[in-house]
Amino acid sequence: MIKSIVTLLITLAIFTVIVLNVELSKTLQVFSRVNLQVVLLMVFVSLTANLIIAPLQTKYVLKTLNADFSFYDSFLYRIGCLPAKKILPFNLGEVARIVYLKRAHDIGIFKGTAVVLLQYFHTILALFLFVVYGAVSQALEPLQWRWIFLSVVFTLVIVPVLMAIKQKRVMLGFLPEKARQKLFGNGCEYGLNGYGIASAIMISILLQMLLLMNYFLAFAAAGIYVPASVMVKAGVMTMIVSAIPVTIGGAGSREAAILLLFSKYATIENLLVSGFLVTLTNTAVPIIAGLVVMRGYLKRFIYPDSENVSATNQ
Repeated sequence: MIKSIVTLLITLAIFTVIVLNVELSKTLQVFSRVNLQVVLLMVFVSLTANLIIAPLQTKYVLKTLNADFSFYDSFLYRIGCLPAKKILPFNLGEVARIVYLKRAHDIGIFKGTAVVLLQYFHTILALFLFVVYGAVSQALEPLQWRWIFLSVVFTLVIVPVLMAIKQKRVMLGFLPEKARQKLFGNGCEYGLNGYGIASAIMISILLQMLLLMNYFLAFAAAGIYVPASVMVKAGVMTMIVSAIPVTIGGAGSREAAILLLFSKYATIENLLVSGFLVTLTNTAVPIIAGLVVMRGYLKRFIYPDSENVSATNQ
């Protein structure tokens, strides 16, 4: 309870500082000029990312640990817990996901924790690649066809690596025998499934690409132009800042990061509206979707039975 209050106070404090530094009339004018068609496109992108791509990421992260989930089970796990994850302070919502895996699918706490950590690893890896991509693109600013050039180079580097991983089983011989049994189960070869690793990485890149796309669209909706290379690098940095669990769903910290990183490209009012649009689509919309499916999530959580267990530890 105290942690929730602290998180709420931090969020309110950030918004108070921001609001005191903007002109309300100008902010309302910017809102009135927002392109609603672009906002609807942002909602569509967010729903696609959170309701389709994110559950697929979870499915293949579990595949990495030799657990086979249907898309529906991955969907309930990923979306049903979103309200708790976004609202509870300091990412305590992840604990609910771990407990859910134990209750609904008989996946141990140790393995459930590994699932959560692997999801974060794939997210960080994808964001790191985007930072590198944006930094190199900015360095090659004079090159007219740099986006095509960089896309080809990244594809030629990443795809062969993923194809090589796909055919392998990544062994974890450094782990104690007991830990490997908890991760992979008895009678299973103790190693990460290469197909799951490669698939999860590709899907994670696509997921973060869609979430980053909404930053482009939010700026476009508010009539702000930012060079694409700057947008990629600074947009990813904003995503990283908003992921730090000190505010409610990243609200406040996201807007503050946008105001700081993009200050020379637009007025504070335009940037504030852009940040609000990102928070609305990338955070509020998925939370509402999570509330819609929470009944099925809670049913699995409260009344687990043998028919609901779809994860098989080979």
